[in-house]
Amino acid sequence: MGAGDSETLEEALAAIASDDRGEAAGFTAALACAQAAALVELTATLAGRRLGSDEMAALAAEAAQAREHALELAGRERTAWADARAEGRPELAIEPARRIAGLAARTAEAAESVVAAGDWPFTPDARVAAVMAGAAGQAAELVLTANGADGDGP
Repeated sequence: MGAGDSETLEEALAAIASDDRGEAAGFTAALACAQAAALVELTATLAGRRLGSDEMAALAAEAAQAREHALELAGRERTAWADARAEGRPELAIEPARRIAGLAARTAEAAESVVAAGDWPFTPDARVAAVMAGAAGQAAELVLTANGADGDGP
């Protein structure tokens, strides 16, 4: 699932559930990070309008980029392990998860900035973004541990 893909959510979830595809925890972490970034984009935009804040507008723009980047990483995660095995370099499988973990951490920080900016009807959405980004980061860390610990992968 890259930035230009038109796959439905149903198709993405079916791919995760399939035992003959490569999508699994890393792919799921990337999708959760993309969803969190979308919520940050929304809430930072709304906060920026209420506050007349260039800082919130910039945060919304960064969140839009994070959303696109997370979708690109989801696409890379789909084949990361198979590609790494084909090249005989298992360490390559951890790079997308490492990037997802970093992106998720930055997304969680951005969500917390929106939460701290004020208490509005959309503030719970920013809180949800922080929780989702945190979970995405934790999931990516688990993938890193699994792929880096034994080198055998899924």
